Amino acid sequence: MQRAVMMILKFLAAIAATGVLLFAFGYLATMGEYGVRQTVAEDPSLPSVELNGALFHAQDFGDPSQPTVIVVHGGPGGDHRALLPLQALEDWYHVVFYDQRGSGLSARVSAEQLNLDTFVADLDAIVALYGRGQPVHLIGHSWGGGLAAIYTARHPQKVDRLVLAEPVPLTPRMAEAAGIVYGASLDPEILLSGLRFWFQSLHVDGSDSHARSDYLFTRMAPRANPEHHCSGAMNSPDTAMWRMGTLAIQSVMASILDEEGRLQSGLLDGIGNYADEVILLVGDCSSLIGPAFQEQQMMLFPAARMAVIEEAGHMMFIDQPAASVAAIRAFLAADQ
Repeated sequence: MQRAVMMILKFLAAIAATGVLLFAFGYLATMGEYGVRQTVAEDPSLPSVELNGALFHAQDFGDPSQPTVIVVHGGPGGDHRALLPLQALEDWYHVVFYDQRGSGLSARVSAEQLNLDTFVADLDAIVALYGRGQPVHLIGHSWGGGLAAIYTARHPQKVDRLVLAEPVPLTPRMAEAAGIVYGASLDPEILLSGLRFWFQSLHVDGSDSHARSDYLFTRMAPRANPEHHCSGAMNSPDTAMWRMGTLAIQSVMASILDEEGRLQSGLLDGIGNYADEVILLVGDCSSLIGPAFQEQQMMLFPAARMAVIEEAGHMMFIDQPAASVAAIRAFLAADQ
């Protein structure tokens, strides 16, 4: 019996020693300078606005006297970098971009401030500030499409035209139909990349306590769902975003799920009061929540139609910026 115990202890010790050696190898092999972009709290040169007790990275383009277009980015926790091709609308519109609370390059806040209701209230404050009391056009992408739709359901009178670029599932039934996997992929190549990025994150010496986890998520986010992209191609983190907000991802997702981890029902209650047409923009080779999926989501709105962007995936504003902007421009112009 004693001999068996000693063998087990030696086996466990060998495993522990191997783990230490592998960790040391990974740590030393990834030594270098890694970092994340500073938020507006650390870099005052970034354009910003303070609303609802939080500091947001925000910028606007075009003539403020023209109709206002507010762009709502994906995530949760992402930023508006991938949506900057929409700046092209500034010739006819006042175009506003902002990073949501605790996300992108906006200042980091506590977990208690990161939830759906706060994000809706923040969007309402953005609408009030830049819309100057007039209804605005909303363009929401992915998670931002969901947020824009929920905002419209709660404040239909404040939204003129609504553009949803491949919005996330908006009801429990649609969430089940999508089968989206949040979190780490089981693909070996992606897992190995994640391990490499995790070791790199250990070398991040950021100016805030979120820097290391944000670095990991920033590098991994474009790899989360290969089905979003044409032929499995993935967008580079260097073009897809500046910085992810890890705490925002975790906290906001928790706020929209029920106790069993399913999407809450009733998020779109009130959308029937929005009578104007909605357009859903989709990439033709986006197989996760692309054309087939969004055809079903169209039924959630009183009036909706779809525009398919050829040779584009979920990130259509990166894949085909000119065609994506042209489709939106035509939709907005139809209301004038």
